Amino acid sequence: MSCFAGAVTPTPVSNATGASVPTATGTNLNLATNAFGAAIEGVGVDKGGDVFAVDFEGGGRPPSSSFGFFYQTGSGTKNPLLINGIRFTKDETTVLLADAANSRVLRVTKNGTKTDIDIFCTDPRILQPNDIALSTKKDSLIFLSGRNFTADTIAGVSGDLWTCEAGKATQFDPAILAAADIHRTNGIETSPDGKFLYLSSAKNVGGKVVSNQIFKFSLDQHTGHLLKQKPTLFYDFVDSPATDIDGMRADVAGNLFVTRNGDGKVVKISPDGKLLAEIVLRGMGGPSSLELGGCDGSTLFAVGKCADNATIGCAASFKTDSVGKAFSILQKS
Repeated sequence: MSCFAGAVTPTPVSNATGASVPTATGTNLNLATNAFGAAIEGVGVDKGGDVFAVDFEGGGRPPSSSFGFFYQTGSGTKNPLLINGIRFTKDETTVLLADAANSRVLRVTKNGTKTDIDIFCTDPRILQPNDIALSTKKDSLIFLSGRNFTADTIAGVSGDLWTCEAGKATQFDPAILAAADIHRTNGIETSPDGKFLYLSSAKNVGGKVVSNQIFKFSLDQHTGHLLKQKPTLFYDFVDSPATDIDGMRADVAGNLFVTRNGDGKVVKISPDGKLLAEIVLRGMGGPSSLELGGCDGSTLFAVGKCADNATIGCAASFKTDSVGKAFSILQKS
């Protein structure tokens, strides 16, 4: 079986410092127009490398109420099948769903032909949640980001960060977020060594987005929990401050793949905060989420609104040189 791959066309471009970084082009997967709606988001990978997304057959239905896979390892099909779930755990029968409408995370468990759904954690103060990051230390520990999009965002108020474990949701101190000038939070991911958590922040002033940054939080090496410390600035998109960060995923080497929603691209950032590459996604106007999957876990899949029709969802792929962190963890289960 060969792994699905995207086209590679290296071309040097300049980043904010003037340094040259390679750029490449992903492959449009040409999903059926009725496959996913415009709310396509929340990409997740299972142990087999199959890749899933939110808003399956979303046209005419409430957004993000259903799920399906758009890439099936083995057959390489691009026709999605209906399935419940989006963020897979080490237990192959269990997935976690961020329920942004009800301030909770749902746990969906498949028992033969029966599907059980219960609440993994909830708190009415949670903003959304927007996305989920899994701990590399504990199977029962996850992290949540959330945001409130307003014309003028407020640090420590317009975005938040939560930990969920054993049914309990705990908010990270908003005062620490405020001190770090963290506004709308969205993309969230943990490093493969379990030492850090990455969180994006976007700031609005007068209805305009004026900054997009990624912050790095320290994690306790024994418990996996967030340390009550001020985070450090990991990366600042000074060259494109108005382009929102959305999904973030790490590979096993600790590199971050970050979607630039509205720019039609994904960027790759090294563990020491250097821009390594830009991946242009054909046919996609605003990539919202991404994951590394495929049969060997090294194909980057991204989803978002189509460039020529913002009412439907598109997907693109690109063959990378490293395995995804989530895929790697699932192989050890």
